[in-house]
Amino acid sequence: MEITLKTLAVGYKVKQAAIVLKDYDDFLVKSIGYKSSELSIKPHIFSESYDEVFYSQNTGSMEDFINISIEDAIESNCMILLPIKSDYIGMEDDSVLGYLVITKLDGIMEESHIVIFETLASSITPVIKQFLELRRFKIKD
Repeated sequence: MEITLKTLAVGYKVKQAAIVLKDYDDFLVKSIGYKSSELSIKPHIFSESYDEVFYSQNTGSMEDFINISIEDAIESNCMILLPIKSDYIGMEDDSVLGYLVITKLDGIMEESHIVIFETLASSITPVIKQFLELRRFKIKD
């Protein structure tokens, strides 16, 4: 998760981003660029298995998806929600493992950004799936 976030920061000039994963009834959050650690995703996003990419230049829409501090919200300039989802046949759990959330870019959001970020979210899915399965295995022991 750290490598992915650093790649976004260095390679694509993302200023605020987070990866939020659901692990049992808890959320694992790894973020960059936020002044506060007050970052959480709205629980209904997981319960509804929101599996479509959402993006908006309007930061007011972020209230529907995430909770961040007022200080961080003021600095945000976009809202991009990318599901990290598995399309493996026979998955017992929901196919949405987590979300890549981006709330600040250096400059304006372009459609090409969305394609790049969506590709990145798809490419980390197998690693995220294995990471979560390993955590679940360790917790059971």
